[in-house]
Formats: sequence, C-alpha cells, structure tokens
Amino acid sequence: MHLAPLDWAIVLVSIAVSFLPALFFWRRAGSSTSEFFTSGRAAPWWLVGVSMVATTFSTDTPNLVTNLVREHGVAELRERDRRDTEHTVADDHPERQRDGQVLRVGE
Repeated sequence: MHLAPLDWAIVLVSIAVSFLPALFFWRRAGSSTSEFFTSGRAAPWWLVGVSMVATTFSTDTPNLVTNLVREHGVAELRERDRRDTEHTVADDHPERQRDGQVLRVGE
C-alpha cells in the first residue's frame, strides 16, 4: 500500500490535534494526582458523562460484537437481531399476533 502525501498530511495533522490538549494541560495535570485523574473535580457533568459513554463504546461494544460474530457468524447475528425485534413487537402489541405468529406491518 502506498500512501500519497495527502494521506501522510492527514495522519500527521490527526496526531498533532490529538496531542494539543495534552500540551495545553500538562502543567496543570502534573500538579497533583487528584488534578491528573479527576481534573481537580472541576469538569462539567456533561463532559464527564460524554467521556464515560465514549469510553464504554470504544472498548466494550467492538469487543462484544467481534466475539458474537466469531462465535455465531454474521448471518446468525442478523437472524438473532431480527428475532429479538419480532419478539419485542409481539410483546408490546398483542394485536399483532395471529395463532401465535407475529404479523408483519401491513398484514
């Protein structure tokens, strides 16, 4: 694979942007361990929440999906998702059942 100069420029700019917050806050974070790990307890609630959600999505979700695909394959994963959706629809709307079978919208 050959990377064009534009590709390298994008990679370098991405790395530089990733390090900008670290360069900006390094002195403040180095003042104490409390400051380093908890931002001096001064971070707004929404920033802490977004950080927690992003951390969860960035670690748990890809690992879970990868494991499910490894164990069952993509086709089984899609079939399971379809069954779960039908089950939820049938539970929430008993009128969408006929003789124990789930009716599709429009039937």
